[in-house]
Amino acid sequence: MAAGYSVPDLLLRQRRPFLVSRLNARASSVIVHPVAVTRGSFVSGVAERNQTSAQVTGESTMSLEQVSLASQIVAALAVVGSLIFVGMQLRQNDRTQRGNSLQSVLDGYRDRTFLPGIASANVVDIWARGMNSLDSLDANEKRQFWFIILNELLHMQAIQKLRELKMIGDVDYDAWLSYTASLVRTPGGAALWPTAKRVITPTVTAAIDAYLQKHAEGPSFIESTDGLFAIADAVFRQRAAVPGAPSS
Repeated sequence: MAAGYSVPDLLLRQRRPFLVSRLNARASSVIVHPVAVTRGSFVSGVAERNQTSAQVTGESTMSLEQVSLASQIVAALAVVGSLIFVGMQLRQNDRTQRGNSLQSVLDGYRDRTFLPGIASANVVDIWARGMNSLDSLDANEKRQFWFIILNELLHMQAIQKLRELKMIGDVDYDAWLSYTASLVRTPGGAALWPTAKRVITPTVTAAIDAYLQKHAEGPSFIESTDGLFAIADAVFRQRAAVPGAPSS
C-alpha cells in the first residue's frame, strides 16, 4: 500500500479513468441529443412550410382557373347578347323596309294613276270608255288607253317582284292581283291583253292567267264599281271576249 493513501483513495484512483470516460460519454450524449432534436425539428418545419406553400400555390392556381372560366362565361354571354341585339335590329329594319316599300308602291301608283285622273277629265273619260269598248275610242285615244293599261300591268309586275323579295305580304299581293285581273276582265282590257303579254314578264302573265282561270266568275273592274265606269248596259254586260268568263 502506498504511503499516505488509504484504501478508498487507492480504489478511487484506480477507477478514475473509467469514471472520467463515462462522464465524457454522458456529456457527449447530452450535447448531441439536443442538436439532433433541433436538426429534426428544423427539417420537419421546412417540410411543413413546403407543404403549406404547395397548398397555398394550389389554391392560388385554382382561383386563377376559376377567374379565367368566369371571364370566358361573361365573354360568351356578351357575344350572345350582341347577337340577340343585332337580330332585333335586323328585324326592326326589315319591318321598316317593308313599310317603306309598300308606301313607295302606293305613292308611285297614286302619282301615275289617281292624280292624272283627278286632274284631267279627259283621262277619266278615255279610261272609262276604253274599258267598256275599244270601238268607242279614236286612234289616239286607243294609244292613250293602251299606256294606261300597260301602266297597270307594269305596276303589278313591280308588286310581284316585291313579293319575291318578301317586301310585301300575301294579303297585299293578292289584293293587287285581284285588281289587275279585274281590269283584264273588262272588254277593253281583254282586247289588249294578248298584246300586253308580249311586254310584261312571263311570271306576271302566268299569275294573271292563273287567277282568271281560278276565279272565272269574278267581276270585272266595271262590275266591281257597280257600273260607275259603265258606258252602256249592253257593253257593261259583255263577257264573251273576256278571259275566264263563263260561256252563256
